[in-house]
Amino acid sequence: MTAVTVASFDAWMERCLITIQKQGGTAYEFAGFTETVDVDLGDKDIEGIPLVNGGRVAKWNPEADTTVSFDCYPVEIATTTGVANAAATGICDMWAGSYDTANPLSINNSRTRDKHRLSILWTEDSAAASGDGAVTNGKRGLRLAFVDGFITSMKPSFTDGILKFAVSFKTTPYDKTGSANVLFESVDNVGTLTALSAYTTSNKWR
Repeated sequence: MTAVTVASFDAWMERCLITIQKQGGTAYEFAGFTETVDVDLGDKDIEGIPLVNGGRVAKWNPEADTTVSFDCYPVEIATTTGVANAAATGICDMWAGSYDTANPLSINNSRTRDKHRLSILWTEDSAAASGDGAVTNGKRGLRLAFVDGFITSMKPSFTDGILKFAVSFKTTPYDKTGSANVLFESVDNVGTLTALSAYTTSNKWR
């Protein structure tokens, strides 16, 4: 998967890099079989409270959960290699919370719900190979990353004569301590956008 190239940098187009990592597990690259990615950031809505003088007070509603939806075309139910940042071949294991690494693969659904980090990177850096990777100095890049989330939906379909999985990843905007679960990053020719560190119980980003 090569990095995206944008003429005159009017907009990021056509391609991006996508990495999903289970907490404490291996990071895999999903761009190789993903068609579309849609990010529904949770609204930070308000509600107007009418006052008796005709004025209003803006009541803040809590920031809503974020959902990332993507359509993909896996050829297996899981990724057998344990090599970090290898190309993913399936996603059933991440949804099921059940894993197998030896062919033939066999996975049962379970009550386990594993946390994951999802990173999406748009960049002109041809050396970039992963959504959680670095963008070198002198190159441009934009990253959206979401942590402590869950694969909440996985819907296979064969309606159009091709096997497609509609997948949803969902996370809360903050963890129980109030720390952020959503990260926005970009670099514009000056400085290095550093890679995200491995996602563990004690580390979200770096």
